[in-house]
Amino acid sequence: LLSPAGSRLSSVVGVACRMKFKPAFSALADVAQIVYYDHRGHGRSDPRPSSEWTLDTWADDIVRLLWGKGNKLDGRYGMGGHSYGAGTTELIGGAAPRTGERFADPRFAALVMISPQGRGELYTRDSWNAMTRPCLVVTGSNDLGRQQTVELRKDPFLFSPPGDKFLLWIEGAYHGFGGISGSRFPTAGPDDPQQVAWVQSASLAMWDAYVKRDEAALAWLQRGNLRNASRKIDWQSR
Repeated sequence: LLSPAGSRLSSVVGVACRMKFKPAFSALADVAQIVYYDHRGHGRSDPRPSSEWTLDTWADDIVRLLWGKGNKLDGRYGMGGHSYGAGTTELIGGAAPRTGERFADPRFAALVMISPQGRGELYTRDSWNAMTRPCLVVTGSNDLGRQQTVELRKDPFLFSPPGDKFLLWIEGAYHGFGGISGSRFPTAGPDDPQQVAWVQSASLAMWDAYVKRDEAALAWLQRGNLRNASRKIDWQSR
């Protein structure tokens, strides 16, 4: 089941069904096997009471999915998610919520967070102190959310320890980033194939660099080559 490189990617979907993400991220199948799943009670997952929609169950579900009873998976792993899925990725990556709970799992080599959560009801300025693994944060000038400004979306990049941290900021991007989920919702914004391609390129480079250990991809990230594609892109690293 593993790719020749022995790598595996977990794509955690937000409110939308996981199937809608496949067209946007199918290119990543050249890098590794991709495991898509819907949070319990969302998309094509079985209906579950909202009382189970908690940080604890969301973080535990991904670990049980990959390494639960009967699953003996080898290789290197990367984890990425959008919206709710980015929130779960943050927790697995070491973000510390105000509740005092901790969900970090060191088996993931790199993280991609598309529209993650910043400071607010869940996180403080110090919540990302333990997020030491390579991370890509993707957000944009219209990426608004519940109790989240567009600037707060940058927090996991700005406040995690420096080293192998990257930020892709897209001017004009809404929460749907041009249609990466294939779903329509109030804050999705207009379709924009170019935005989808930019998110694909940055995500693919992260997996190549840190899951496949491709030196050319790492150099591409460090040089910030994607900023040359458009004036609408702000690429930062630290």
